[in-house]
Amino acid sequence: MSEKPDQVLVEKAREELPYRTHAYEALMARHYSRIYNLCFRLSANTQDAEDITQEVMIKVFHNLKAFNMECKFTTWLYRIVNNTFLDHVRKQKKHRDNIEITEDHDFEDDSQNLDGERHFKQLISYLNDREKMIVVYKITLGHTFEEIAQLLALVSNPERLGVCLDTCHLLAAGYDLRTPDSYEETISRFDELIGLSRLKVWHFNDSKKGLASRVDRHTHIGEGELGLEPFRLILNDPRFSDLPGLLETPKGPDMHEDVENLKRLRQLLQEA
Repeated sequence: MSEKPDQVLVEKAREELPYRTHAYEALMARHYSRIYNLCFRLSANTQDAEDITQEVMIKVFHNLKAFNMECKFTTWLYRIVNNTFLDHVRKQKKHRDNIEITEDHDFEDDSQNLDGERHFKQLISYLNDREKMIVVYKITLGHTFEEIAQLLALVSNPERLGVCLDTCHLLAAGYDLRTPDSYEETISRFDELIGLSRLKVWHFNDSKKGLASRVDRHTHIGEGELGLEPFRLILNDPRFSDLPGLLETPKGPDMHEDVENLKRLRQLLQEA
């Protein structure tokens, strides 16, 4: 299904705001990388780029109803970035030479695509409580233990939340479970940053992709990059003896694959 054009989302957002934010969130998710990349090129500083990007998103929220759509949304957005950057420079009393601002530039002309998504996760820490409710972060947030710990720290009642560990996701995020030493290092790191008491369930699946691939592609137990050893270690770890494990492997109509995967897991448990 094709994406909705910016104009459609803008019109929808103007109808929804401030009580609902679905269309606004879709616009910000679509253009976040472009906003951040421009802020970074103007400021040449990661922290400043994050601060300016956050200010831009809030300004869009407060001013979208006043946008008359006489120009493209991307042109309007670009001008907000430029003006916000200049305001930021004045506030910080910083002086930069050779800054080139073009009022009629458009984001769609910007072919550079730096990885802005990796900075997106940090913005929530700069927002007040109301603004945290406005902006919903859905882009690659929570792939490291540090990020999950940060999310838990921002929740009003963190004791109500638990954490699930997914074997494929762990490997894709760069956490190795394939040897006793790397397994223990990963579990110890999780305990240090989040706490084993927060772990409520395991998702069991092998991975088609390798360590730190950042690609989530499940396959059957023992048939991927993980192999059988991580599952043997988890199943025989007394720290997890009371936790449920859910199979998230490919399934056919009769789900016979689950029978085979469960058989392999039980065999590993019997080896203890």
